[in-house]
Amino acid sequence: MIPRIENLPLNLKPVDDLWDQLTANQKIYANAFRKGQTIRETVESVMAENRLVCFQEMFSLLLLLDKKNYIGNKSFKLFFDYVRNYENPNKNKKWVSIPAFMQSNNAGAILSKDPFFQSLPVHIQTLFIRNAQVVNLEPQTAICNQGRFERELFFLIEGEVALYKKIDDRKQLLGLLKSGAVIGEVGFFFGENRTVDVVATQMTKVVRIKYHKDFHTIMNKEFAHQFQTRIRLFHAFARSSFLSHLPPELLEGLFRRGQPKEFKENQKIFAQNDQGDSCFFITQGSVIIEKDQKKLNVLGSGELFGEIALLFSGGVRTASALAQKQTLCFEFKAKDFYETLAENILAACEFERLAHERFKKISA
Repeated sequence: MIPRIENLPLNLKPVDDLWDQLTANQKIYANAFRKGQTIRETVESVMAENRLVCFQEMFSLLLLLDKKNYIGNKSFKLFFDYVRNYENPNKNKKWVSIPAFMQSNNAGAILSKDPFFQSLPVHIQTLFIRNAQVVNLEPQTAICNQGRFERELFFLIEGEVALYKKIDDRKQLLGLLKSGAVIGEVGFFFGENRTVDVVATQMTKVVRIKYHKDFHTIMNKEFAHQFQTRIRLFHAFARSSFLSHLPPELLEGLFRRGQPKEFKENQKIFAQNDQGDSCFFITQGSVIIEKDQKKLNVLGSGELFGEIALLFSGGVRTASALAQKQTLCFEFKAKDFYETLAENILAACEFERLAHERFKKISA
């Protein structure tokens, strides 16, 4: 597993001979590191001065410092050795197709690796495990049948399932779900009939949770609705062109810090040239993005918007956002957004790269 360095001081040697090679931002970061600040503390201090953080510049600085052997902390050496090995996968690297824990039929061991399951209270985790079993599915096996009363919940561990809905005597494909998805939450929590058919498209492994009366004693209606919101959010994360690239622990960090926001049809979320200190993630509904009163795009579930103000434009909104219909979003304030990215600098750099690509398209 990759070592974590974000909360460790660098034990930095003097870098005077490198000073002229550094950008203005890198000089700020280097000064913070020399004071003994960690990566996370450096991000916080830069934000406290109302400056933008560039994770790619920070990471380039760390690479340079490591290359020159200016960092005394051995954990950083291990970290960058891992990074170099990752960039050269054919060099002394063993590949495995399936993580070892997924080969086990122990439902508790499998569920314990799932970030959504980990977010549940311990007493609810225990109840889930008590009523769980691992099921291997052949292709074309249905785990949910539209119109039926089936009170079971499924965690998709390996493989893929398709969602079909019967419309006018024909079945329409609604989408595909892969590992990490949670399936059947409406029937499980609310006792409602299945709304779609869910069918394995290949050899697939799931953890099946059978409903037990004990669930009713600990999960009241309010909890069930909150739980369903979390499931929908994780599904939306998995569909996101941005966030699906990020590791589960970073997604969990965003989830913990985000606040749900609901917008009515045609409600303005923000206007072009406004000052902005937050970005938004769509879990349900759709949002129209306009620039200079011209429609640029319509974003749906799994899309992120507003991040350009946090990353590139100094807090200025480069476009307007309008709810096309009733829309549910998660709002991430700048401070929480940056603190989450600071928990994994590799993922932060990837996120920043993807956001920059979209910024260039919008600005063209």
